[in-house]
Amino acid sequence: MKLLTPLRAAILIAVTAVSMTGCQLTSSELPAISDSGTKNSGHVVWHDLITPNLAQSQAFYSSVFGWQFQAVNDSYTLASLDGKLIAGMAELDNKQNASHWLSLISSKDIAAVSEKTIKAGGKVLVSSTEIKGRGTIAVLEDPQGLCFR
Repeated sequence: MKLLTPLRAAILIAVTAVSMTGCQLTSSELPAISDSGTKNSGHVVWHDLITPNLAQSQAFYSSVFGWQFQAVNDSYTLASLDGKLIAGMAELDNKQNASHWLSLISSKDIAAVSEKTIKAGGKVLVSSTEIKGRGTIAVLEDPQGLCFR
């Protein structure tokens, strides 16, 4: 059994924190992942930045890309560009003091994608979890150790 690296552990904690944030909010506080409401399997539909310093990350992305931010709570904020939501940012302390982007890839059948992930040499790190108002996610890992949802 492979032990969790500090990075993987931090990502799992962050995913849990983001998931719990979503569970504590009403569906009107977090936007739907897709504007159309349809699931386009295999499409990257959302990104969350997991960062140990939310204010520093906001300052950086604001100055480089002109992103604007709307706090959902003390540890999660939404990023937008030209009035369109583009990503989320979650603050989480980690030993590496590093930020990591976590992609959300759309699927019509999470169970099938989880099974295919295992057959292709990947892993299921967190099984299907409901995020109120946003849908169901699972946290998967490809054979090279990259996490995605």
